[in-house]
Amino acid sequence: MLSAYFSQCVRVCLLCLCLFVCPSSSAWAGQTVGKPTHRAQAPKETAAAPLMRGLRATFWGRLFAGYHISMLGEQDFQEFVMRELQLAVMVDWKDQVGVVARMEVLRSAQPQSLFGIDGDAYVVRLLQAWAFGRLTFGVFEGELRLGLIKDPWIDLLEVGYVLRDLEPMQSQQGEFFFPSDLGASALLRLWGGMVEFRYTLTNGEGTNRAEQNSGKNTTLTLSLRAPSFRLLGRKAVIGLHGLYRDGSQGAARIANHRVAAALTFGMRGYSAGVEFVNATGYRGDGDISADGLSAWLSADVWLDKIGVLARFDRLNSNQSVDNAVQQTITAGLYVNALEPLLGAMFRRFRLYLYYQNITQEENSAPLPGVPAAVSGHRVMLQLAIRTHLSLSR
Repeated sequence: MLSAYFSQCVRVCLLCLCLFVCPSSSAWAGQTVGKPTHRAQAPKETAAAPLMRGLRATFWGRLFAGYHISMLGEQDFQEFVMRELQLAVMVDWKDQVGVVARMEVLRSAQPQSLFGIDGDAYVVRLLQAWAFGRLTFGVFEGELRLGLIKDPWIDLLEVGYVLRDLEPMQSQQGEFFFPSDLGASALLRLWGGMVEFRYTLTNGEGTNRAEQNSGKNTTLTLSLRAPSFRLLGRKAVIGLHGLYRDGSQGAARIANHRVAAALTFGMRGYSAGVEFVNATGYRGDGDISADGLSAWLSADVWLDKIGVLARFDRLNSNQSVDNAVQQTITAGLYVNALEPLLGAMFRRFRLYLYYQNITQEENSAPLPGVPAAVSGHRVMLQLAIRTHLSLSR
């Protein structure tokens, strides 16, 4: 009797469940999952949406900091230093038009901390800022830049110059070229960069000064790169670069001309190059002729994690007098064992240990920050971090 009653209750419950589920199933069966039920629910696309899809923002950062021991002349000095901190951003649309801005942090005073801001505090300054436009037609690629543009010679050579983590190239460090100047630059590349020509027109006063005269600096550069080839299973590139600049500087419009040439070689894990610069007009004196020679090499030697480096610099600050040569020999090691673990955002996380031998003759210009030094040694432990992040729509 109880069993029959229980069975009857189960049948009633199942019937009620079927009556509840079936209408709902019929209603859902007439709809496609994931589609809006009427036109008002569809997302509306604004007129600017197609343009926004090609928008991209790219961020770069680099930090070079370490510990230096200097034994120059009769001075022994040890210090923690931040050699460089830079942050840059580029906003472009489909790699065709955009703007670039680069900021850097530096000490607010000259060496010896004279006449700075709040003693010798770190300050932020605008190093470069320009707008650009690019156009590609077959094997031709053109680019126009306008603003506080990067020096064309530095821009050319720094592409494969990995020792920038330690110091700028001799052409910049020796004050033959400045990192940026106000002006415009037109660039033409053929066959993917095998031939590259640049025409640059700038004020000629460099990064730190406004125009002092009505003359403009005209700079021409030409780069020839051999077709890439395979070496040790890696892509290798060889380039030959040349520069001519007709320029003036200061209110007196003194001569500030340059001729330069460089040969570069690069492949993953290996880099080498040599550059020579000759100047007519140097360090604010139009009657002085100077020249600089530099050669560098870096190479991975163990599992792409440990490498060796070397660099030779020779600066003749006045060709018309004797004993005006400053010479620096650099040699060291680097370790980048952490780079594979940090991901694409960290393009470099490298520790350098290197030694410098500096020889300065009696008529050569003083070393920056150490006016009394004639020769000596440096030992440096330096960390180089480079970051990269790209966001696109």
